[in-house]
Amino acid sequence: IKDTLLRTSGVVLVNDPKRADIVIWGRVVGIGQMPLALSSVNGIQEYQLEVILDAHATGYNGVELWHGGSIIGTAINYMSPNLSLIQTTQQYATNTAAMNAAVRLVNYMAHSIGSASFNPMTLQNQVGGTPLTPGTPLPNGSAVPGPAPGGTP
Repeated sequence: IKDTLLRTSGVVLVNDPKRADIVIWGRVVGIGQMPLALSSVNGIQEYQLEVILDAHATGYNGVELWHGGSIIGTAINYMSPNLSLIQTTQQYATNTAAMNAAVRLVNYMAHSIGSASFNPMTLQNQVGGTPLTPGTPLPNGSAVPGPAPGGTP
């Protein structure tokens, strides 16, 4: 999931949650397989692998901005008589399902937070609750800059 977030445009990952504007956290609540393709000769030839996430997004002050339960990512897992090939396809399916779940997570979260906070001041109040006046400290340790010389305050 972290790899998918690293490839997501506009997302910057930090290791310290105290330095983050939004903290995404959650857990895998389920992984399952169900047969998709059956053969009367070979039995099950294909499974669908599912990874189910329960995720939250909170502002750096701990206020929950979004909660998405049961975000599902899926991938096909093909069967083979070759054990090493089965292990390879199973690992590939697991990685693909996790990536699909992460992409859905980011899309759902961005859409939900964007819809709930169309007014930027609403999101600001949820996340930080302080007005963005010059000198206001930001989560990354810097401060809101003042107006450019000759600009209006």
